Amino acid sequence: MAESIPESSSEPMPPEQSTNIVTVTALMEVSNDPAKWTIDSSTINFLLSKEINQNLDKDFSETKTYYPSVNKHRSLTRSMFQRTMKNGQTRDRKYLCYSPSKKAVFCIPCRLFGDGSSKLGTEGSKDWSNVLKILDSHEKSREHIKSCQDFSARKKKNLEKLIHSSKYRLRQNLTIGKMC
Repeated sequence: MAESIPESSSEPMPPEQSTNIVTVTALMEVSNDPAKWTIDSSTINFLLSKEINQNLDKDFSETKTYYPSVNKHRSLTRSMFQRTMKNGQTRDRKYLCYSPSKKAVFCIPCRLFGDGSSKLGTEGSKDWSNVLKILDSHEKSREHIKSCQDFSARKKKNLEKLIHSSKYRLRQNLTIGKMC
């Protein structure tokens, strides 16, 4: 489940020998639906190379569920993608992604880097009656905190590799240009 973060070498190496994020991005197509992701290095590199679509444009009325204990219908709403802080400020839950196929929400970092102990990382959650409590508890969980750290570290390493690769190519082009 959890993808280990590759160590980056301080030794410069040509782009052909390093992970080339640009090539991976250009050759790959990954679904916007987190339930359909195959979790491997290529998928993770692809998803980290761009902003992940949270599927906020989807029709959430399809998630409408009847809860007999309260005799009410509940569904996913756009407001569930935001968190109100104790000081009243609102923050986006950028880690949250809606799965149209499962009609559930997933935690992106836990889906990509989790150890499998979080339902939000494995099968998603569609308990709309309790989703805010579930998200609040999840945000404080060890798995979520570690997965977010791993997500950020891997994204940073991928960016560093991309910058290194671009600098290497630029140096190669400048050297070739001097010869002509």
